[in-house]
Amino acid sequence: MNQCPLQGCYGCRRSEMYRKDLKLCGKCKKVWYCSQACQRGDWTRHKVKCSVSHTQDSISQSELAIEMATRAGGNGTLMLNLELYAVYLLNLIDDPRNATRWVVEIECAAISACNGISNWDPSEFMLNIGEIKRSPSSDLTATLLASGPGGEDSTADHRVNICFLLKAGAECKKVGAVMRSPLLFKITKLAMDMGKENSGDIIPGTTESGIMYDLKMEFNDMVRRDTRNRFKLREFIPPAEGSQARFRPFGHIGFSGVVPLGYSGAMQAFEDRCQREEEAEAARAARMRAKASKRLSRAQ
Repeated sequence: MNQCPLQGCYGCRRSEMYRKDLKLCGKCKKVWYCSQACQRGDWTRHKVKCSVSHTQDSISQSELAIEMATRAGGNGTLMLNLELYAVYLLNLIDDPRNATRWVVEIECAAISACNGISNWDPSEFMLNIGEIKRSPSSDLTATLLASGPGGEDSTADHRVNICFLLKAGAECKKVGAVMRSPLLFKITKLAMDMGKENSGDIIPGTTESGIMYDLKMEFNDMVRRDTRNRFKLREFIPPAEGSQARFRPFGHIGFSGVVPLGYSGAMQAFEDRCQREEEAEAARAARMRAKASKRLSRAQ
């Protein structure tokens, strides 16, 4: 299972924790905690924002993009595409040490989810990623150190930590967040297998080859197709009452309109898993109701 690190627990602020070890706030589903004790201890601070809905006056479009992109970092289904992209971009198959030499910069935007659909609420926005490039880690030392531990050379113990730098805003000059992802061997192997099938389409270390473009577009398409918002990467951000709309429909990245791809089948697998979980939950609820009904009958 892919273990994508987040910024850490929102209660005790421990960093370098993994998604599987953290629990979402059941109400807002936007913050993570390592334990119920941490969540209870943080409630006084968090409850102020937990029930508050954003408006286009209370959050900028760039801030929304970074918030959603950071949230995506905890989803292994989506991160698989970015990790495969990074393997090719940094040429990690030939030299894993490139993970310490380069940082993967990702341009993020919050774009309108309606995409021209007449009956869709124009105030619903979703995450979209644009340009992805590599930058020397030496040029970003201060930013990376400020983000917390994990920037050390990890190849000695056979771990490769990819560093993703999320950026949004005018000309993408605003640094939003840093997230690190431990690259598992099976992902590198998958990248090698995909590379063999598309050998004429990959130039290691280039800005973007064909297969890399497809991986990025599949990421965006999975978010677009997630109309039930299971990824939690869609939000309704209306203008404030009496105010004009401040958000641009496409942020600063044009929507691709790409059709569903078939490289990983990740979206279908994710939907199938969610359906199984929902069916299991419905069956469990039915059993609980049946037991309660039997107890009530006996009591009578």
